[in-house]
Amino acid sequence: MSLNKFMHPRNLYKKRKPNFKELALKYPEFRSHLEQNLSGKLVLDFKNPAALRLLSTILLKEDFGLEVNIPSNRLVPTIPLRLNYIHWIEDLIVSDQSSAPIQGIDIGTGSCCIYPLLGHKLNGWKFLATELDEESAAKAIENVEKNNFQDSITIKKVSKLESLRSVVEETNQTYDFCMCNPPFYSNEEEPTVASPFNKRAAPHAAATASTVESVTWGGEYQFVNQLIQDSLVLRHRVRIYTSMVGKKQNMLALKYELKNLKIPVFSSTEFCQGKTMRWGLGWSFDESVSFTKSYFKTEKKKEKTPLALCIPTEIAIDFPTLCIHIKELLQELKINYVETKSNKWILIMSLFATENTWSHQRRQRRQRLREEQRKLAKDGNTDKDCEEATPSANPTITCTSSSSSSSTSVNTDSKVCRPGLSTDVAESVDGSGRCVSDSCGTGEEPVSKESKDAAVESIVEEESSYSSSIEKATPSAKRKRESESYEEEGETTAASGPKRGRRGELGVSVGQETEERAEKEEQCNEKRDVQQKTDGCSNAADVRRCSLSEESEKDKTSEGKDYLFQCSMFVKRKLTYMQLELALVEGDGREMLHQLLQFFRNKLLP
Repeated sequence: MSLNKFMHPRNLYKKRKPNFKELALKYPEFRSHLEQNLSGKLVLDFKNPAALRLLSTILLKEDFGLEVNIPSNRLVPTIPLRLNYIHWIEDLIVSDQSSAPIQGIDIGTGSCCIYPLLGHKLNGWKFLATELDEESAAKAIENVEKNNFQDSITIKKVSKLESLRSVVEETNQTYDFCMCNPPFYSNEEEPTVASPFNKRAAPHAAATASTVESVTWGGEYQFVNQLIQDSLVLRHRVRIYTSMVGKKQNMLALKYELKNLKIPVFSSTEFCQGKTMRWGLGWSFDESVSFTKSYFKTEKKKEKTPLALCIPTEIAIDFPTLCIHIKELLQELKINYVETKSNKWILIMSLFATENTWSHQRRQRRQRLREEQRKLAKDGNTDKDCEEATPSANPTITCTSSSSSSSTSVNTDSKVCRPGLSTDVAESVDGSGRCVSDSCGTGEEPVSKESKDAAVESIVEEESSYSSSIEKATPSAKRKRESESYEEEGETTAASGPKRGRRGELGVSVGQETEERAEKEEQCNEKRDVQQKTDGCSNAADVRRCSLSEESEKDKTSEGKDYLFQCSMFVKRKLTYMQLELALVEGDGREMLHQLLQFFRNKLLP
């Protein structure tokens, strides 16, 4: 995850990243280090030390007007990190309203002399910069002279035996602050030794520091601890003592040391840039010094807690099965995900939602059910009316009625096919309800009354079981059963002939009206929500403005992005339950995150 959003607010690169395309057009030598990815974007190979060296040189020239020569065998400074440190020092000494120029000490300035150059360029500070390595000291002097800062920046070559105490005691001056970027490691093998406490991923940029710049006796803890011991002697000769710390465990140990020594004022902060975090440690014997609150911690508190869903263990079979089911649901929603961590206790994924596929699930489900009902009704009509009009040897049947002596000829070209009965049998019903059968010219014997009654009973059983299966398959079964019971009660008081013919039509129409009514209610609810949002608008122009602002809110997350929002999903296995968490990473999709969690709640919980 990128930490750029936690950069110092005044950091130049917090909101404006370097434009590689413009730099490539202006500096042809930089163009050779760029590659074009599949999306057409120019990217820099940060694993290449030469590319890093050239990038830092160009940024110092373009953004600060500094001419710097970085040796190929020395550390390449990352400009955003150095700016974060400089801006933190600015915040600490801002309370000093004296007219005298700010005097600072940079311990181990390096070949670039990066902190004094930036501090003087941005704020006009004066520096005493110390350096142990002879080659780095010579390059630092060269870079200072190249920018004509030799009147404000003094480079002092020191030995291993000299410390901050000896350097300050040689002068009769009081300094406002001291700063330091100490070597990280205690030996050359430490960076490559695997440790169970080291959970960091592999660095995304090349390591450019030489041995003299990265290794010191006792590592950074011992180096900074020596500064603390010197400060106990110097005390007010330096108003604010500061140092950068590369390991959090060392920072915590050093703060514990300051507390045991009863230093009056001390604090720490975070330097965030890219995928790297460093820590700043400061202390003072001047109780009027006020250390600013950590910008990282302040902004971190503003972030809302993740949305959580607890899943009882009796619902999910086991944790792996739950994880598989969640991935299937993500595929169903067409949400892209990248699995970053997976074990028997936790699953972490980064989700990228390109479109809203989880909203209006009820409407989509109702639409699917309506289509299924239409299909089932169509299939049912096909079964009932499967026999089409066909030529017959006897196209007419004479029906004899007891109430009339006349005979009526009935066209039987479109006979009805009923399951369980021979399609060659034609039936005619007289006025008293007696059925007269004929073999329809097939030469077969007429079917007996007992056989036909048995066949009719089988038809009734099949149709009733078919209807009950449809009712069980549809969510509106209760409404249909109520409407059918209502129709049956009405039919008991009317003639059986016409009512029997309208019964099915009435049941279908009632079901359709119920579905349409539910859809209209949902549309009314949506209109009511829109009305509530526009209640604060006094006239038509305000309503128009409100609607436009709402549309812009919906569209602004997708402007310049390939996704609506990005979030992190955590599926955690607890002792008595399992928990699903959604944490927004980028985008204004907090409301969408609630909707997505509701979707998982509906799918995972009964």
